[in-house]
Amino acid sequence: MKFETFIASRYLNFRKRGFISLITTISVLGVFLGTCVLTVALSIANGMENEVRERITGTFAHARIQKRHNAVIRDYEELAQIVLNHPEVLAVSPTIMGKGTVEFGNVQEGVMIMAVTDSLERMTTDLHRRITEGAFTLGHSVSVRRRENPEIIIGSGIANKFGIGVGHELVLMTIVNSDDDSDPSPSMMRFVISGIFTTGMFEYDQNLIFISLEAGKKLFELDGVEMISFRSRDIFRAGAVAGEIVESLGGAPFRFTDWESQNHSLFQWMRLERLIVSIIIMIIVIVAAFNITSTLVMMIMEKRKEIGILRGMGASRFSIMRIFLLSGGLIGFVGSFVGTLTGSVLALVQEKYRVVTLPAEVYIIDFVPILMRSNDVLLVFVAANLICLSASFYPAWRAANMLPAEAIRFE
Repeated sequence: MKFETFIASRYLNFRKRGFISLITTISVLGVFLGTCVLTVALSIANGMENEVRERITGTFAHARIQKRHNAVIRDYEELAQIVLNHPEVLAVSPTIMGKGTVEFGNVQEGVMIMAVTDSLERMTTDLHRRITEGAFTLGHSVSVRRRENPEIIIGSGIANKFGIGVGHELVLMTIVNSDDDSDPSPSMMRFVISGIFTTGMFEYDQNLIFISLEAGKKLFELDGVEMISFRSRDIFRAGAVAGEIVESLGGAPFRFTDWESQNHSLFQWMRLERLIVSIIIMIIVIVAAFNITSTLVMMIMEKRKEIGILRGMGASRFSIMRIFLLSGGLIGFVGSFVGTLTGSVLALVQEKYRVVTLPAEVYIIDFVPILMRSNDVLLVFVAANLICLSASFYPAWRAANMLPAEAIRFE
């Protein structure tokens, strides 16, 4: 061990009692607290973004091809085959989307209606994996009232509000706009519940329902579909793939939307929140760094005679500077190492056991998600150490430039 490292470790002996030792301990705790909280906060931010992304892309298709002004696509089977022929497209599903009202026992609720083919939707989304009661089927079945009707799949929020389950009947109503100048007319159909899904996102579970494509055509009085939904190999290239498909179709009147553009403001807000939280929490580390500066300044004043003796014995300015840089660096290293380690352990515990939950009616998910990335942990550790070393530079430079005669004159 070099003598600079030995002296630096002796100066930071936490078992010693005194004001400087107390300030040193506070500095270590400050770095520990900042790095621990920042590690957990970044893991939560990553987890929240990843969880919301998976819920969105698992419930809806990655992208959609449709005509401008939501014009009806009559030759949709041919268009679906063109989309499916793209090498990065895994599955397609012709879709009709509209708004309506569901009624049960004189209680009504506004909903978003998705008319799809159940066999194609299984390959396009992961909604069938989130069925908690019944099955993901959109054919015909007999209700508890012994009447055969088309099947409907509803969210757990609607089921809980109405107090209904598989086999109960629902009336679905919507307003149909005619092609001529006549006034819009109401359209309604009776369905029987075949399945109930839970996505974990309150908005989807409360407002989303699925019916068959044939029932959707009848309900909305359409002779085609509104869009071709598809699943891509890479969700982050869904928009680019959709753009290539639209370009191959000659552009207008076709256009596309993808999961990222539809939720752009949500993910931008989440990234901004992550940045703001990181900056605010890093201030804790900066405050601890100021404590390191004050600790080293007081340590230099206390060790003034020892510095003069070391300089008189031949120690170079660089060696003196190295001693106090190592002192500040050790404070940062101990605090950041224990802090990032503790934060990682807390994040792993939450990720595995989901100790902390959230009210689903307030937040879009019902637990605190965690996604710990090694590069984030490494960034926190390195940044904390660099800040602590930067805070140590000025006191170390002052100590290195102290003249031996001045240091021991009054001793």
